[in-house]
Amino acid sequence: MFPFSGSIQALSAKNAYEENELKDFLESAMMHGLSIMPLIQTFGHLEFALKLQGFEHLREVLESPQSICPSRKVTMSFLEELLTQIIEFHLKVTQDFYNKNNFVGASSADSGKRGNGYKSFTHIHIGCDEVARMGECDDCKHYTRNKLFLSHVTSVANFIKSKWNQLNIVIWDDMLRDMTLGEMVESNIGHYVEPMVWVYALDIYHYISPQLWDTYAKVFNTAWAASAFKGAFGESLLLPPVPQHLENNLRWLAVIAKEGKRHTSTVWLDLTPSIHHCQLFFTCTYPGGNVYKFIHSLFEKLTEIQNYLVHVKDQSAWMSDYNVRHNFTSTLRVRDLIAHNEGFIYELTALGRKAYVIMKDIFDEHTISEFVEQKIYPLILKLKSHSDEGQYLLQRNVWPQRPLPYTRDFSDFIEDIKKVN
Repeated sequence: MFPFSGSIQALSAKNAYEENELKDFLESAMMHGLSIMPLIQTFGHLEFALKLQGFEHLREVLESPQSICPSRKVTMSFLEELLTQIIEFHLKVTQDFYNKNNFVGASSADSGKRGNGYKSFTHIHIGCDEVARMGECDDCKHYTRNKLFLSHVTSVANFIKSKWNQLNIVIWDDMLRDMTLGEMVESNIGHYVEPMVWVYALDIYHYISPQLWDTYAKVFNTAWAASAFKGAFGESLLLPPVPQHLENNLRWLAVIAKEGKRHTSTVWLDLTPSIHHCQLFFTCTYPGGNVYKFIHSLFEKLTEIQNYLVHVKDQSAWMSDYNVRHNFTSTLRVRDLIAHNEGFIYELTALGRKAYVIMKDIFDEHTISEFVEQKIYPLILKLKSHSDEGQYLLQRNVWPQRPLPYTRDFSDFIEDIKKVN
């Protein structure tokens, strides 16, 4: 969603933010005492770039756009341009903001709290979590995965430090968890980055043992802790499961009290560019409160219709797949089973229209359309298909004697079974 330019302009989504929109967002955050930490993936989770034609040569393996190859020279050139555009944009907006507000002091990216309660741009997150494909290409397979990872992270971090030494660099910690203390110390990774320890489950210490905390303490000067209050308990959920997220945050508070780390809470919007939106983000104040109420009413209606379709398709003996395949049923029952379809379609269509009205002040039209296509439209299609099947079954007024003849595919299947026996 960032408005890239030049050689990487193609990375921007067609509905990417305009520079002035991002500028307004960053200024609003600073005005309210918030410091923005941009997250720029530089190893795994690079589908947004590597999926595109013209960038596939950067992949670790051609079949997967998830991970970049750390051994090719063009990789660092690409990442340097990616980082430069985002970092320079944030620095410029921050500096302009302080100039506009007549704040006199050090550069805009110095650390800590600034005059008038404003916060500055102090940290950059370079991702590096869940690198699924690594050490597989001809250039990488001669090295261990841990060595490849540590070498790549320190190379990226060294580039950032060489140009913007005032920035602190953060990475996700999961790829470090199985490494030895010696490997991390030898790489000098603690000189470059701060790990952000993320666990979204309830048992934090199951994933991050006290011994691992001790190891991190010997390598890094500080660490971050990351809980989640949205998007961590199912990729396509309509609503975040509040009890699980609340408990995750409470468990983290207990760990933080013991380990003494910094804390952030994550909000996942899109896990990868090729799957569903995570639960849409909203607040409980206007205009987000209206979205919250709408999502609840939509959830109730979708649940009602899904249960209805399970009943009429899977639990009834009149419109199952078997009935439709053989065109064999009771027309009296069929009329009852499809009677509600038209009304449900009308209600879902009305909810689709309402989504555009309720969400337009928060999301762009493309996001709303994608939400409607993922959450509402599939049920409309299922209801229409169910009605079509009903009309097909209603056309018949005489039926064959039992046993019913097999379909061709099932007959072939039966013959194969008999051969085995």
